[in-house]
Amino acid sequence: MNTGIYKKISFWILVVLLSMGTQNVFALPTPTPSTVTYCKGAAPSVLTATPSVGSYTLRWYTVATGGTFTASITTDPSVVGTVSYWVSEFDGTTESSRVKVDVIVNDLPANPSVASPIDVC
Repeated sequence: MNTGIYKKISFWILVVLLSMGTQNVFALPTPTPSTVTYCKGAAPSVLTATPSVGSYTLRWYTVATGGTFTASITTDPSVVGTVSYWVSEFDGTTESSRVKVDVIVNDLPANPSVASPIDVC
């Protein structure tokens, strides 16, 4: 029995197994959104975020996990309160984790009251 051949075959099997187990895995960075605040009745606008790489696209969601993405989200400042959206980056193959974006709609302040008649000196 030639043990030299078995050593060479064992060595190459080990090399193949090691190369199969080595994978370069990386996570995409997440986009940089910011909280948006409106007054009730403001004009609707499209939410924006900055992808970490200019060629990456943004995916917008109305849920934290699952759901279907859209290319953009338009706000609805007609209802007072906080609505949350999520955005991720997509490089054409891999999608990053989602980042929460809150849209806060504040009620308009009450009209000031003025006592009448006004005395002028």
